[in-house]
Amino acid sequence: MRLQSLLGSIPKALANVAGRPFLDHLLTRLHGQGIRDVVLCTGVGADHIQAHCRDGQPWGLAIRYSREESPLDTAGALKRAAPLIASSPFLVMNGDSMVRVDLAALLAAHIRAGAHITIVAVNVSDRARYGSLRLEADDQIAGFEEKGVATGPGPVSAGTYVINRDVLETIPADRAVSLEHDVFPRYARRGLLGFQTPGPLLDIGTPASYRTAPDILAKIMEETAS
Repeated sequence: MRLQSLLGSIPKALANVAGRPFLDHLLTRLHGQGIRDVVLCTGVGADHIQAHCRDGQPWGLAIRYSREESPLDTAGALKRAAPLIASSPFLVMNGDSMVRVDLAALLAAHIRAGAHITIVAVNVSDRARYGSLRLEADDQIAGFEEKGVATGPGPVSAGTYVINRDVLETIPADRAVSLEHDVFPRYARRGLLGFQTPGPLLDIGTPASYRTAPDILAKIMEETAS
């Protein structure tokens, strides 16, 4: 809704960033790090996304779709997609954010720690817009601060996660459930790991951040290439 004045009926994941739909950049980066199978959880605008991505061949990916008939929120969408998720653990990414992260190192850290869930954490200059993570010395996540509570610099979720399949079994089916509010807090200090990675965090969720997205994307790509 916040981007409707800029995008009209185009789904946010297909917003134009640096001459291409944002989802194109995400899929290209996934292929570049060895990912080959992708499940897209779609709701409003699902037809647009499926018509654009088709079977994933342009990116060298196999793409399948899990469609919501009514809004299920982030965890509810994953629960609906469970029959299409073959691996454990599996990677989860938001469709409106990007951060530079080594996925192989992320997976290795998750397995080494015996975590149930690993959240990619990035430091930002002001946590107020995002909410923030309370990280302990061993990178376990002790809890969360809501948006607007903690201000100033600190770690926030980058919208990229590694999740064990058994977590899906704790999520009720066919109802709206939030990863951020209903699932993650249950695992605080109980197998919820923070994986810290340098910024910047690219987030197209507001008109202001959408306007700066091309510059941040260029920085991410430049750092990745180097």
